[in-house]
Amino acid sequence: MVAKQFWELVNLARAVHEEDWQQDSEPYFEQLLEFVNANPSARNDFAKLFFEGLDGPEYIPIDLMEYCMHELRWPEVQQGVEGRLQDSPSERSRYLLSRLLSAFDDDWDTADLYDRYSS
Repeated sequence: MVAKQFWELVNLARAVHEEDWQQDSEPYFEQLLEFVNANPSARNDFAKLFFEGLDGPEYIPIDLMEYCMHELRWPEVQQGVEGRLQDSPSERSRYLLSRLLSAFDDDWDTADLYDRYSS
């Protein structure tokens, strides 16, 4: 049940984010993050879904992943991303994975793009 709602929120955020780059995506990103935070017993499921969302048939936009991981900072997701980064032959993929890893840091360089994280 949580997986279905997770993907519904991801798909909504992705649609808004990809259809109109001028529209503020943060409220939709926030909905997903609030849902994840409201269901701590499903953390293992969510961690798998986030990791699968990197390159599965249903995917999570990198901006949404960064937004969520900056707060969550789940080590299991970070380690999975680091492993993917080491194994990826694609320069584009390595760039995006490196970008995602930077969101795990306190001094994430794009945090100021979002109201939630800007000082």
